[in-house]
Amino acid sequence: MTGRNIAVAGDPGAATEQPRRIVVMGVSGCGKTTIGDLVARALGVPFLDGDSLHPVENVAKMAAGTP
Repeated sequence: MTGRNIAVAGDPGAATEQPRRIVVMGVSGCGKTTIGDLVARALGVPFLDGDSLHPVENVAKMAAGTP
């Protein structure tokens, strides 16, 4: 399927815009958060940092460089 619209199941005449997601990946400290935030601002869309999905204890370990 090409294009930005998809047909809704059960109603071949209806279409809806499929949400886009941009995933930025890389090693720790390479600038993923900075790039993700800048891209989201440029596109006028929300930014979700994957670190915010981790428990506070794990975020502290990642910040300290603890595996």
